[in-house]
Amino acid sequence: MWCSRYNKIPLALQEEALNSPNQFTCDQYYESICGYLLQGNLQAASELLRVHPEYAYGSGTPITKLHQVIVQKPTYSEYTHAPFVEFENAFRIWQSNVDDLRTGYTKNYFDIKFMFDNKIIFDNFFFDNCFFYF
Repeated sequence: MWCSRYNKIPLALQEEALNSPNQFTCDQYYESICGYLLQGNLQAASELLRVHPEYAYGSGTPITKLHQVIVQKPTYSEYTHAPFVEFENAFRIWQSNVDDLRTGYTKNYFDIKFMFDNKIIFDNFFFDNCFFYF
């Protein structure tokens, strides 16, 4: 994807965050994750979440749940040999999981609330116009 190849802002934000004394609580950490998601670079966003000290595979921490939502996002390339309706159904289920995360964690967890409140990742416009095509 052209955007992820030539737009190095998320990488710069990531480096800035990881080199700061408050690595995982600074805005740059979450802004870099958002930047990667906007680029469609789900792998980089996933990798950055996995280095967070609160990430633990299979746990119910908010960071882990956010990671799960990102890696479980269906992509159309997974459904190229299936009827389109199967992709649509998988995507609707995924959107429901995102809504559950939004409802469950944005009230008490500041860092995830930051991403939702700034409508960087999960607003309806983004669902309809960007995430759907990755």
